[in-house]
Amino acid sequence: MTGGDSVEQIVDAERERERLLLRSGVDRIVRFRVRETYDCARFIRKLLEAGVPLRKL
Repeated sequence: MTGGDSVEQIVDAERERERLLLRSGVDRIVRFRVRETYDCARFIRKLLEAGVPLRKL
């Protein structure tokens, strides 16, 4: 799953991706774990609090 990379390498790569996103104009990054998506209302609330727009289907 990690391709043989160490935890330190994985964290460094994540930081680099975030840095590039922020340099590209992204102004906010929302972090969550898969289990947080199981409670839909709570997850939506987290996204809304972060400023992610809600689109009704």
